[in-house]
Amino acid sequence: MLRYKPHGEYYHLASLLCRAGLNARAAIDRIAGRHVLTYGRHAILIEIASHPGIHVRELARRIQLSRQSTLEAARELEHRGWATIERLPPDTRLARLGLTPAGAAMIDRLAPRLQRLDQAIGRAIHPIGPGQFATLLHELTRATGLLRTQEFRGD
Repeated sequence: MLRYKPHGEYYHLASLLCRAGLNARAAIDRIAGRHVLTYGRHAILIEIASHPGIHVRELARRIQLSRQSTLEAARELEHRGWATIERLPPDTRLARLGLTPAGAAMIDRLAPRLQRLDQAIGRAIHPIGPGQFATLLHELTRATGLLRTQEFRGD
């Protein structure tokens, strides 16, 4: 027997938001060729290109991954020849990331197709504008993050 039946438009809106995110991720994976460059790796390359010399810890914060996961992804990008990892003495746990010419070429190759996706998303959010849409997404992310707290676990 179902103890809780999700209802109301807010639950439905959250479901739509999840679906939109999955659709966007799938589109980017198709554009990039999933086996060549995944959505997450592409996001990391873009951040490295936008912030040359970014530290792994700062990149992890920006893309909301753990430092270890970010470093593993950066190592994969380095292995493919798209990024560089520079260890910083005296504490070699600290690393700074850079983009190689091959990484820049990969970004340039994908740019026209990703720009078309970006334009389609822009048309969809046009009524409220990108600033308000980003604010709304941050608020929804914060609100759904509450689901992980004790208050919503029913303990």
